[in-house]
Amino acid sequence: MNPRRGPATPVLPARRGGPASAHSASALSVPSSGHAGNMLAAYAAALTLVLLGIRFNIGQGMTPGYLLAIFLLPLWLPALHHFRGARLILLTGALALISGIWLTALAAADHEISLKNLTSDSVLVLGIMAGVGAVLWARQLFPVQVVGLLFGVGLVASRLIDESRMGANPWKYAFSVPVAVIALALARYLQSRLAEILTLLALAAVSAVSDSRSFFTIIALTGILLLWQYLPRSRRNAIYKTILSIGAAAVITYNAAEILVVEGYLGEESQARSLEQIRTSGSLLVGGRPELTASLALFQERPMGFGTGVLANPADVLVGKEGMAGINYDPNNGYVERYMFGEKIELHSVLADLWAYFGIPGLVAGLAILVLLLRVLLTLVAHRNGSGLELFLIVLTLWNLFFSPLYTSAPTLLLTLGLALLRKPGRHEQWDHSAVREPGGRTTWQGA
Repeated sequence: MNPRRGPATPVLPARRGGPASAHSASALSVPSSGHAGNMLAAYAAALTLVLLGIRFNIGQGMTPGYLLAIFLLPLWLPALHHFRGARLILLTGALALISGIWLTALAAADHEISLKNLTSDSVLVLGIMAGVGAVLWARQLFPVQVVGLLFGVGLVASRLIDESRMGANPWKYAFSVPVAVIALALARYLQSRLAEILTLLALAAVSAVSDSRSFFTIIALTGILLLWQYLPRSRRNAIYKTILSIGAAAVITYNAAEILVVEGYLGEESQARSLEQIRTSGSLLVGGRPELTASLALFQERPMGFGTGVLANPADVLVGKEGMAGINYDPNNGYVERYMFGEKIELHSVLADLWAYFGIPGLVAGLAILVLLLRVLLTLVAHRNGSGLELFLIVLTLWNLFFSPLYTSAPTLLLTLGLALLRKPGRHEQWDHSAVREPGGRTTWQGA
């Protein structure tokens, strides 16, 4: 031990190509250093991660996590240079914010404007951008599993604070995602792919008996992608084969899940609801997400978008209803007026919400996220480097881009981008990614 520097940093697994040393409990500790500034940065990063997971509104959509992440901008801004796509996300996000305000000014002539929504939706996007930067910065201080674990603790705390989200099904509406993040982070810490597979099986089993169709499908697809990495890596046309494989896996998973639901293996309530959705719309996916057809109808009617804080007028509501009626969905059920077009425009899709609030630049920002995540997913699977935690978050966020509201998806969206973005060549984090021991004893490597 060097008396000038304090205790030595705990030994971590060697990099790719070198022997994997045994991990220890110190992998979950704050990086050891004699420099007070480094220690303070580590504690600040840990606190920021926990607070980013907690959705607690302190006014106008601002949360303690967003506020701290924005305050720490001088610390995380340099980290953006180390990750592919990070600056693109912030640039498209900034353009979207400007576009949203401009569209709001244009829409004021024939639409009512909610200043509260204008502020909160702008703060939401600003908080997501700052949160992504903070997570990327934290990746330079902690292993990926520690980042996921700290954020997961915040997600659980958020659910415990806001009991209104639990409803009649706490697993489906509150705890499925936080528990999955924590469990997969712990499985990643164990450095065992078998532990990750067993974790996914347990999550799938709980979802199957908890009327959670969407989450069951997400977990199933994550498991397939994880198992796919047992296959030998192909050096010829690897990316193209991976694209076809992931596409086939998604189709197979969806069809298998639909069969399980229709046959009643995921519960009688889920079965009855699914059969009715298939009967009316001809498709479980479209019938389960009728907001998609309303979004398409509104896009055709007003492709420029609405604006931040703009409320739908009667003509907009009628267009949305006509789109939903096109799949034999009855829009006159109170849901459309109260939820989709009541206090704000809510299209139940991250991409659709970004378009509605921020126009074409908002849609471009969402599509940029979509392309970045697909690229990362293909890279991880093609090179057999994906862990359960990263694969789950990417699959979850890809689902949310199409089928979940921006507001509820925001915490996992920023966590996914922060953990999944690939490092640029030659850029290394202070902490190495862990080696993973497969059931057969062979060692592989995880992490972007």
